[in-house]
Amino acid sequence: MTSVGILTVSTKCSQGLAVDKSGPALEALLSGPVWTVSERAVVSDSRQEIASRVLEWSTRCGLIVVSGGTGLSADDVTVEALDMVFTKRLPALATAMVVGSLKITKFAALSQVCAGLCGKCVVLGVPGSTKGATENVQQVLDVLPHAVATAGANGTRHLHADEGASVENVKAGKVKAEKVKCGCSRMDEQDTAHDVQGLSNDLEAGVARRARKSPYPMIPVDMALQQVLENIGKPRVERVPLGQIANGQVVAEDVVAREHVPA
Repeated sequence: MTSVGILTVSTKCSQGLAVDKSGPALEALLSGPVWTVSERAVVSDSRQEIASRVLEWSTRCGLIVVSGGTGLSADDVTVEALDMVFTKRLPALATAMVVGSLKITKFAALSQVCAGLCGKCVVLGVPGSTKGATENVQQVLDVLPHAVATAGANGTRHLHADEGASVENVKAGKVKAEKVKCGCSRMDEQDTAHDVQGLSNDLEAGVARRARKSPYPMIPVDMALQQVLENIGKPRVERVPLGQIANGQVVAEDVVAREHVPA
């Protein structure tokens, strides 16, 4: 399970003048077999307090959700505070939250949500209202486990490893090609895996319709070159005047000028 930190940004809540409602709602949303909320806190609208708490939690959490302080007023400083600690920004994740929320309310355009990495921890900045906070997280909830896994990994090759059938069995038609286990595989509309068709991809299809995993085994470069040379045959040598070299022909000898150049 992934440890989650939920940080509510509200000066009134931190002073006991209001009740934090978005924090408990986010905790309820992020409870289950994938997530476990290990950190909860309320801080004031202070860049330093927000940044310090996120930095502290990022060493022991895989995901941090910061709720509040994403509006347009001068006191809304969450985005600026998170910019101070982001080691990598994730604009597409933030865009996904905005696009999804705009389908619910046009006022989502007024909330400056953000996303990024603090070290190996995924950090989301979402609105402070209960509805806004939960709706924004819901837009990316399905991809967050993979985002956390790739952010915390030293490379992603092992996440894309196919634990299924061997290449030989797939080629022989004994079993179907399986999905990539990490969930990145592009599936067609019937949610079926791409079958081996002789070519790695249908070159007429769009990029999103192409198979993400080659049915052919990975081999070293020198072995690949050896196989290429074995199958193209030995080049035919022809002697032709230099000015008559045609397309597809390669000069196999050094060309030397009759005179020293420049003269």
